[in-house]
Amino acid sequence: MYLSQNEALTRDNPYVDSFSIHDNLIIDSGVYAMTYKSIHNSQNNYIYNNTIKKTKVVSRPDLGGYFFKGISVHELYNNSKVYVYNNWIEKTYASGIQVSYNYGVNSAVYIYDNTIVGCGTGNDPKFGNGITFMVNSRNNQAYDNIIIQPKRYGIFTTQNNKSTPNNIMMRNKIGDAGIGEWGHYYNTGNLEEAKGANANIYHADVADFGFKAWSDDGDYSNDVFSSNKSTPPPKKLHIK
Repeated sequence: MYLSQNEALTRDNPYVDSFSIHDNLIIDSGVYAMTYKSIHNSQNNYIYNNTIKKTKVVSRPDLGGYFFKGISVHELYNNSKVYVYNNWIEKTYASGIQVSYNYGVNSAVYIYDNTIVGCGTGNDPKFGNGITFMVNSRNNQAYDNIIIQPKRYGIFTTQNNKSTPNNIMMRNKIGDAGIGEWGHYYNTGNLEEAKGANANIYHADVADFGFKAWSDDGDYSNDVFSSNKSTPPPKKLHIK
């Protein structure tokens, strides 16, 4: 699924505006499963209740790991906002969810209440994560997500200038991450982890979270995870 202007003038004349993408089932994608691109000064954009399982089922050596994610939000302008929530994303070759190019100073993506399991199957050094923020990602928030067994990091940032406003992560449950709970690539990160009651929760053994059902066999079809459901945050949310 590719939702965009899809023309050469995308960066100069974006017009994708106020879409809700929801209740889709996408299984065995050749490249990415869902990309929402070129959003211009639009605050009512929602991606929710989608189920995505497995990307890159065909070989594409001409494309890098960036193209094989589950859900991508790409190129936000002006004061655009996108809410990504309550999605099930499983065994994507690259990132489960990926955000890039927030051109608008006040643009932001809110990622919450998603279940992301077994993603990063290609073990790509930049994109084999549960959630990835890359290239001009700013002001984004990832919270109350369940991220289980990503092949590399639970949450990761790459190619972001550390002087840009931080991407904030809080209250995520991250279990059995291949490389680590969160990290950045070659000192180009701008991730901030909330503290205290808003801190993330990590367990090397996923069973320690006490989910209703969990079988540690890489087959998530019969597993049951639970998380406190949230609501979209206010326009300004300051977390320290």
